[in-house]
Amino acid sequence: MAKRNPTCQQLRTALDPERLAEQLAYALPRAYSRPALYLFCDGGVVYRRDKISNKVDSTGPGGWGCAFLLVDEDTSAYLSCLRGNHPNTTNNQMELHAVNHALLQLKELDDISTGQVRLHIISDSQYVVKGATQWLDGWKARHFEGVKNLPYWQQFLLASQGLKPTWHHCRGHRNAADFPARSWDKFTAIGNDIADKLATLGRLELTSQKSR
Repeated sequence: MAKRNPTCQQLRTALDPERLAEQLAYALPRAYSRPALYLFCDGGVVYRRDKISNKVDSTGPGGWGCAFLLVDEDTSAYLSCLRGNHPNTTNNQMELHAVNHALLQLKELDDISTGQVRLHIISDSQYVVKGATQWLDGWKARHFEGVKNLPYWQQFLLASQGLKPTWHHCRGHRNAADFPARSWDKFTAIGNDIADKLATLGRLELTSQKSR
């Protein structure tokens, strides 16, 4: 049987912050830092394939999503979600925009900017994680000549200024049930799925607005 695409209402129902915060907090191994803010980001685009030429247009309507999980020793975990969309974009742009939008929200939080609460960013985009941790210095040295998505990387530099996150890459679209109950793999699989659902919901809300 073919897998049916989720509806907006199905995704909204699945994104229950209290239930998901409890699942994430339980899955997070005790060895990982508390207090901490774990940020899951994702973005996506529906590409279009030309029926005649069979070529794929790498731009299209896209969505992005961010899930913020705050964990502490003495209080219940708290999950906050953001999402959005763009009518004509690319996958890498949406992945980057999710991170940029989240970081801009965090700059207002003193506990994050002073390092009292550690910040972890988890993304399934090698482009974002390697760009942020490995490629930026080289891009700066050559004054960003030839760098794609330059406005997004410039915004990233501004949004991340003063913040010292720990970056993590995770594989996307994994089944959390395949991993031990309390493990980093289960934790990141659940969190990445939340961010993916938020990005999908953002994109679907864009197309539903157009159909009205």
